Amino acid sequence: MNVNNIKLKTKFAVLIVVLFVIALIGSVAWTSYAQREQTINELREKGLVLSQQMSAVWDFMSANQDRFEATAFAENGSYQGLHCAVAGRSIGKLFSNESGYLTRFVNFDPRNSEDTPDEFEAEALNAFRADPGLTEYYAVTKYDGQQVFRYLAPMKIERTCLECHGEPKGEIDVTGHPKEGWAIDDIGGAISIVIPMDLYVSAEQDSVLQNVVFFIVVLVACLLIVYFSLSHLVTNPLRKIREGVSRIQTGDLDVRLDGPESSFEMNTLAAEFNDMAHELSGLYENLEAQVDDRTAQLANANDVLERQRVQLERANELLRHDNEYKSSFLAMMSHELRTPLTSILAYAELLNREGDPAYEKEAEALSEI
Repeated sequence: MNVNNIKLKTKFAVLIVVLFVIALIGSVAWTSYAQREQTINELREKGLVLSQQMSAVWDFMSANQDRFEATAFAENGSYQGLHCAVAGRSIGKLFSNESGYLTRFVNFDPRNSEDTPDEFEAEALNAFRADPGLTEYYAVTKYDGQQVFRYLAPMKIERTCLECHGEPKGEIDVTGHPKEGWAIDDIGGAISIVIPMDLYVSAEQDSVLQNVVFFIVVLVACLLIVYFSLSHLVTNPLRKIREGVSRIQTGDLDVRLDGPESSFEMNTLAAEFNDMAHELSGLYENLEAQVDDRTAQLANANDVLERQRVQLERANELLRHDNEYKSSFLAMMSHELRTPLTSILAYAELLNREGDPAYEKEAEALSEI
C-alpha cells in the first residue's frame, strides 16, 4: 500500500502509538533505574547507620576495657571477662537473630574462624587497604542463593586497640592470643552487614508499577488531548477544504467555507480557498458568456451557409438543365449533319477516283472538301 495514500488522521494515530510505546519503554527503564538507585541509597544509609552503631559498641567496649578487666580475672589469674571482640560478635549475633540481617566482624587473620572473610568481604578488605581514605564498600549481589545488599565499613586501629593488637607482634595478650603488631590507623578488619532485599525488591516493584501506571494515565491523557487537538486544528479544517474541492469538481462554484477556523493558518487557507472559488465562478460565468456569443455567431454563420447552399443548389440545377440542353442540341446537330456530310465526303472521294481534276483549282477544292 502506498504510504502517500494513508489518511493524515491515521498517520497521526500511528505516530501517537509509536510515541506512546517509546515513552512507555523509556519510563519503565528510567523508573526502574531510579527506583533501584533509591533502594540502594536507602540500603546504603541503613548499612552506614548499622555499621556506625556496631562501631560505637566496639568503641564503648574499647574505651571501658580497663573497667571490664578489673573484674575480668579469676582467682587463678585467668582472663574470663569481656572484651570488644566478644561483645561485638555477641551483639552482632543478637541483632542478626532479631532483624534477619547478618552482621559480622571480618579480617584476613582472624582469631576466630567465624570471622574469616568470604570472597566479597576479601575484595572489600583489599580495597580498604589499597585506599585508606575509602570509608565504605557495598553492592547488590547474591548470598546463599538470595539477592542481598552487602555493606562493609573499615575498622581502624585506635589507641585502646593496641593493648591486644599492637606491638610487639606475636606477644600473648590478656585474652591468650598473639598480638598482630598493628599500629594506630591500620585496617584491623571490617564490619560486614548482609541485608536481604526481598522486601525492598517487592516495594521497588510496587513503586515502579505505581509510577508506570501513573505515567501511562498521564501520557494517555496527554496523547488523547494532542490527538483531538490535531483533529480540531488540522484534520477537520482540511476535511472541510477537501469537501469544498469535491463540490467544485462537481461544478458547484458557489461553495464557500463559512465560520471561523481553528488557527491563523487555517483561516488564511480558508480565505484563499474562498477567493479561488470566487475567481473560478467569475471565470466560469465569463466563459459561459463567451460560449453563448460563439454559439450565436456559429448559428448566424450556419444560416448564411444554409442560404448559400440553397443558392448553390439552384445554380447547380440551372447548370444541369443547360448541360442537358447542350447535350440534346449537340446530339441533334450531330445527327442532322452526319448524313449530308457523309454524302459530301462520298461524292468527293468518287470525284477523286473518276479522274484527275481538270484544272488546279478543282483539285484544291476537292482537297479542301
